[in-house]
Amino acid sequence: MRKALIAGFGQFVGFALCSRLLEEGIGVDGYMNKYQDDQEQKIAEEKMMLIGRNALFENISSITEAKENDVIFYCIQDPTDQENRLDLNLLRDCADLSIKQKIPFILISSAEVFGEMQKEIEKDTVPVPSTENGKAHLKQESEIRELFGESEQFKIVRIPGLYGPWQPQSSFIHQSIISELTGKKSAADANEEKRDILYIDDAVRTLLDIAATSPFKEPVVHLSSMKEGQWSEIVELFSEKAERNPSYKLSKDIIHPVKNSVSLERGIQIQTEWVKQNLYIYQ
Repeated sequence: MRKALIAGFGQFVGFALCSRLLEEGIGVDGYMNKYQDDQEQKIAEEKMMLIGRNALFENISSITEAKENDVIFYCIQDPTDQENRLDLNLLRDCADLSIKQKIPFILISSAEVFGEMQKEIEKDTVPVPSTENGKAHLKQESEIRELFGESEQFKIVRIPGLYGPWQPQSSFIHQSIISELTGKKSAADANEEKRDILYIDDAVRTLLDIAATSPFKEPVVHLSSMKEGQWSEIVELFSEKAERNPSYKLSKDIIHPVKNSVSLERGIQIQTEWVKQNLYIYQ
């Protein structure tokens, strides 16, 4: 891979992908979606400052400005987003570019396409989302399937919960860290995805591995830590009362195992140190 187009490089997954590619000497055309929330816009601008001067990075304002890319990552809606960022026109523009230039298209989707009552997930299980985020991701998936048809050029990657530096500020782990550092009460949303969780760097590494397997024989894959009970462990690390750990069972033929580079405890320590060093962003 010499160059990638990342639609949504200001998002959690998009920024981590962008940073990783630039570190590896791979060029990036980055498109940043607009943010209505002032705090989100401030965070996005901080990210832009970090990578904007890299000679391998080009900030594009339109998908038509993207040139000579080897893969497209569509990351506008993060796997555990609290906002509905659905932009079908942008999605179609990216898909059209992929089809015209015959380059792989990877849609970052979410485990939330399956509702909390769906406990057994097989290859042919019909998603019934119970959250707005899940509904937005399912709409994206449906649009991409219609645009690409039977092509082996696209891949839908469903990702569970994610944590690590730059985790969205609404997340339980981030809010708990802020609470510990500042004494402010956590404002975490109770509807957060809790069935599985991955460290952001591990998820990004796996996405790049998947991109290298094009053409794609199967259109959908689920990233999995292959571990159970992680949410209860997270809650206990913050000295909270652990609730029953929610879970679902994925059939083996749809799983892409993710190798964990750090333990949950170590990963949260890394995130805590990062938040401590960058606390000004959230104040």
